[in-house]
Amino acid sequence: MRDPFSQPAEYPGQPEFDVAMKNIFALATERGLNLDLHVDESGDVEARTLLRVAQLAVEVGFTGRILCGHCCSLALQEDSVIEQTLAACAAARIDIVSLPTVNMYLQSRTHGVTLAGAA
Repeated sequence: MRDPFSQPAEYPGQPEFDVAMKNIFALATERGLNLDLHVDESGDVEARTLLRVAQLAVEVGFTGRILCGHCCSLALQEDSVIEQTLAACAAARIDIVSLPTVNMYLQSRTHGVTLAGAA
C-alpha cells in the first residue's frame, strides 16, 4: 500500500488534498455513509478536483455512493480532459448534479446584476 502522505504523480502539489480525501473516504466507510461533495464550482479551466476525487475513490476502493454537485469547470475544459474526467467518474460510480440556475446566480456577483452583488 502506498504511503498516504506521499505526493501522487497525478495531482502534483496537492498532497494535503489526497490525505484529506482518503481520510474522508475512510471515515465514510467506517460509518457506512455516502458522500455529497461540492467540487470545481468556479470558472477555473485548470480545476481537476472532480477528476481527482474519482481517481482516489477507485484507488481506495470506496463502495459508498458519491454525489458531486456543481462541477462548473468541467464545461470549460478541453474535450480530452472532459472525457478523462467522465471516464474516471464512471469507474468510481460518481453521480453528478449540475445546478445551472444556482451557479449563474452565485458566479455572477456583479453589482446591479444579482442580489448577492447588491449588498
